Amino acid sequence: MGAGVALAALLASPSGWSQNNGNAVNGAQEPVSGTQEPAPHQIVMVPAKAELQKGLNAKKLKPGQTVTAKLEQTVNLPDEPALQRNTVLMGQVDAVEASQHHSNSEITVTFNQAKLKDGTVLPVKVTVMELAAPAMAQTSADTGGPMAEGGAAPESAPSAGAGRPGGTPGMQGEPQPQPQPMNTEPSPESAAATNEQNGVPGVMLKSDIHQPTSATFLAKGHNVEVPGGTQMQLAIAYIPKGVQVR
Repeated sequence: MGAGVALAALLASPSGWSQNNGNAVNGAQEPVSGTQEPAPHQIVMVPAKAELQKGLNAKKLKPGQTVTAKLEQTVNLPDEPALQRNTVLMGQVDAVEASQHHSNSEITVTFNQAKLKDGTVLPVKVTVMELAAPAMAQTSADTGGPMAEGGAAPESAPSAGAGRPGGTPGMQGEPQPQPQPMNTEPSPESAAATNEQNGVPGVMLKSDIHQPTSATFLAKGHNVEVPGGTQMQLAIAYIPKGVQVR
């Protein structure tokens, strides 16, 4: 058995997304001989932004299928190698419930590996905290028209967080804050995301840093469809060898 673990999360949200503040979470500890128990290993979860590479459809997916997302900025993990931009997060579909005769549906996924450019694969814990529509769809909605020629956003559509103190870490032109534990008591409510009004129409998000899974996507009365290119705000941490998150 691996050592126990405590999670601490520093979560930030881009402009237009709601704030979800993570808190220290006490993990299980292994009992040892004597009267003392070891202090839980502390892992710091830091904010990140990633793009879902392939769409998810409850009508077509099966448990065990691979899911991938690509980091959109470098993520600096404390005392560990940085996860460079375009690092691929890999995982699998844990469970699928398709809609039958207009019943509700859901998809549960877990991202648990990060594949670096050199092929190295690192174990990670990932929680999806927010969803937003694919970048091109956002640009069209914000400007009332298609993207400017060459794929660049019009000057009237500044990048999310630009010019705003405390904007999203890792966004262009903004420094990423140093990750650090939150000195607060455990609060499952503030470390969980239940988002019914997000940028993906008809899709609800349920997630919690206390859970081993990354996210559950839900839909009422139809099959869940999360399009490829969907933007995901994450909480992510490297899991050291021999440590199990429980």
